[in-house]
Amino acid sequence: MTSTSTGSQVRKMSPDEDGRKMKIRARDFVVHEDYGVGKFLGTTVEDGEKYAVVQYRDGLLNIPIQDTKEALSFFKPGEVEPKPKLAMMENKTAWSRTVAKARTSAKSLALNLIKLYSTRDKLAREPYMEERELMNEFEAKWEYAPTEDQQSCISDVMSDMCEKSVPMDRLVCGDVGFGKTEVALRAAFLAVANKKQVVVLAPTTVLVNQHYKNFTERMQEFGVSVGVHMRFVPDEQKKIFEESAVSGELDIIIGTHGVLSFGKKMPNVGLMIIDEEQRFGVEQKESFKGIRKQLDVLTLSATPIPRTMYMGISGVRDMSLMSTPPPLRKSVETSVVTSSDPIVETSIQRELDRKGQVFIVTPRIKDLTRLSAWVEERFPESTAIVAHSKVGDLEAKMHQFATGQADILLSTSIIESGIDIPRVNTLIVNRSDMFGLAQLYQLRGRVGRSKLQAFAVFMYDSSGIIGATALRRLFAMEEFTELGSSFALAKRDLELRGAGALYGIEQSGTVTGVGVELYMTYLRESVTDWKIVGRYTYADDPQILLSKASPTIPASFIPNDVERDAANSRILQTQTFEELDLVSADFVKEYGSLPKGVETFLKWKELYLIMRELGVAEARNIRGMHISLSSRMPEVCWKKIIRDTLAIPGQFVPKEELSQISLFLERRCKFINSRGLVVQGLGGRPPSAQLAQLVRILRPLALAAQYGRNELEILRKG
Repeated sequence: MTSTSTGSQVRKMSPDEDGRKMKIRARDFVVHEDYGVGKFLGTTVEDGEKYAVVQYRDGLLNIPIQDTKEALSFFKPGEVEPKPKLAMMENKTAWSRTVAKARTSAKSLALNLIKLYSTRDKLAREPYMEERELMNEFEAKWEYAPTEDQQSCISDVMSDMCEKSVPMDRLVCGDVGFGKTEVALRAAFLAVANKKQVVVLAPTTVLVNQHYKNFTERMQEFGVSVGVHMRFVPDEQKKIFEESAVSGELDIIIGTHGVLSFGKKMPNVGLMIIDEEQRFGVEQKESFKGIRKQLDVLTLSATPIPRTMYMGISGVRDMSLMSTPPPLRKSVETSVVTSSDPIVETSIQRELDRKGQVFIVTPRIKDLTRLSAWVEERFPESTAIVAHSKVGDLEAKMHQFATGQADILLSTSIIESGIDIPRVNTLIVNRSDMFGLAQLYQLRGRVGRSKLQAFAVFMYDSSGIIGATALRRLFAMEEFTELGSSFALAKRDLELRGAGALYGIEQSGTVTGVGVELYMTYLRESVTDWKIVGRYTYADDPQILLSKASPTIPASFIPNDVERDAANSRILQTQTFEELDLVSADFVKEYGSLPKGVETFLKWKELYLIMRELGVAEARNIRGMHISLSSRMPEVCWKKIIRDTLAIPGQFVPKEELSQISLFLERRCKFINSRGLVVQGLGGRPPSAQLAQLVRILRPLALAAQYGRNELEILRKG
C-alpha cells in the first residue's frame, strides 16, 4: 500500500441519491455482503487507482472506490461499545448463516408489511380532476421557487391524487423548513377544488396554530374556509367550527387529535394530512384510518419512526424525500458540551449582540425557574419570557416573543414543532440527554430559518450518570449537521434504539447480525419479490399448436379400445407433475416400455401443465423457425422466475444441467413486450423434439414459479 488515510475527515463516497445509504467515516464498522463485518480504515491509492480499505481479522480488503456504493453498508459507528467482532474473509460459513437468517426474516417481515397495506390497495376512489388553471393561479401566489426535491414531491402527490384510483398513502420526509407545508397546501387546495373536505392533524397546539395561520393566509382569497380545533380556541368558537365541518360547509379543519371525535361525521372528507406522525400514539393512528376507508392520506415528517421509515424504504408505502435545502440556507453549527462549558454563555451573548433572539429549552418545567434566574443574572439587560404547557396565557406569550417583544424564550419542548421565527438563530438545550434523537433534531430545526448562521448548543450534566446510548445520541447531532440529513438521522435513531424497534421482527439478532442498512436492502428486495410473485399468472386452458396432429395413445400400445380411451382420458385429466409421473410409471408397469408416440403424448401433457403454471396461453410455431410462448405475465415476473430457477443448483435444475439451461435461456429466449417469450431456432426441429426441449427448459421454471406461489401462500396463512 502506498498510503492509507485514516483521518476523521475521510467520508464515504456520496450516499445514494434517495438517501438510503448512510455516510461512512474512517474507523466506522461496515458490512460487505460477501465477507461480513469489517472496519473501514480509509482510502489508499495503488497504481493510480483509489481503493477503500476494510480491515478483517485475517487481513485487509481493498475495494475499488467505484464499487463501494454497492459493496459496503454502514454497520456501527466507530465509537460504539462494545466493539463488533470482525469477520474472517477466509471463513465465510458463519457469515453465510447470518445472511441466510436475515434474508428469511426480511422475507417474513416484507410479507407482513404488504399484508398490512394490501387492503388499502384493493380500495378505489375516483381520481381527482387536475383543475390545472385554478392550481396554476394558487401556485403563483407562493413567493418562492420550489427546489428540485420539492417539485418532485409535489409531482408525486399530484400523480397520486389525479392519476390513480387507489387512495393515496404517501409519506413526505424532509428537514424542518424544507417546504413540506407547501406540498400539503397544494394537496389540500386540489382536494377542496374537487369538492372534498380536508382534515389536517398536528400533535401540538403550537403547530396547529402555525398551520392555521399558513392555510388561512394562502386559502382565503380563493374563498376556501378554514377552521381550527384545539384547547386554546374558545368552546363557543370550536362548536361553530365543528358544526360547520359536520354540515359540510367548512372546507378545511385543522386541529389536534380532538378533531377525530367528529371527523367521521364530516360528509365529504377526502384528504387527511398528518404532520409529525411520530408524535401520535398507536391508537390515535388507527383511529385516523377509521374516518373513511377511501381517504387519501398525506403524512409529513422530518424524522419518521422506524416502522414508518421501513414502510417507505421497502416500497410498501409510497415515500418522497426532500433533501435539498432552500437557497442560501446554512447548516446549524452544533456543539455538544457539559452544562458548565463557557460556550453556553458566549453563544447567548453573541446572539444578543447581533440583535437576534434565543431559545433556551429544558425537558422539565421545574428547571425553568432556576434557568430564568440564571438568565436574569447573566444577561440583565435582556428581556426573557417563560412558557410551558401549564401556563394559561401560553398563546399570548408565544405571540409576544414572535413579535420581538422579548429576547429570550425559556420553555419546555413545546417549541419543538410549529415555531417559525427567522430572528431566532441560537438554541440552547439543557439536559439534552433526556430528549430523544428525533426531538433534538426537531428542536434544532427551530433555528437557522434565515440566511444568518445559526447555532445550537446541546448541554448534558457531566456530574450525573449518562448512558452510553444517550451520549451517542447527542454526538449524532454533532455528526449530522448537514442540511437534509433528517433521513440519515432517522436511520441512526433506529440503530441506537436497536432492532426491536422494527415492526414484526421477533428475532432482533437477525438485524443486528447484518446491520440495519444491509437488512434494509434485504427487506426492500423481499418486498419487490413478493409483489412480483403476486403478479404471477395462470393460463386456464393452454393451447399447444406445434403440429397439426392431436396427441393420442396408439392402438399398437393398448389394443383394447376401452382401455385405450381410459388411458387417454387419464393423461388428459392429470393436473400435476406428480400425477403425470405416476401415470407414466403405471403404463410401463402394465404395458411395458413406452413407444415414441406415448412419450410424445406425455411430453405434450407435461408442457400443458408447465404452460398453465407459467401463464402461457399458447405455444405456436413461427414460420418453421421459432416457438412463440404467448403470455400476459410481465417480463419482470419471467426474470424473477428465471433468477430463482438458477439461484440454487439442484433445487429446480439438476446440477449437471444448470450451465446448459442457463446458457440456453440467456442466448435463445427473447422477451417480447406484452406478448410473452420467443424461443429462437427451435421451430425447425420435429414436433416431438420441440416438445422435449421446451419441457426440459421450462419445467424448472414452472417448479420455481410454483414454489414461489406456495411460499407466498404459506406465509400469508401464517
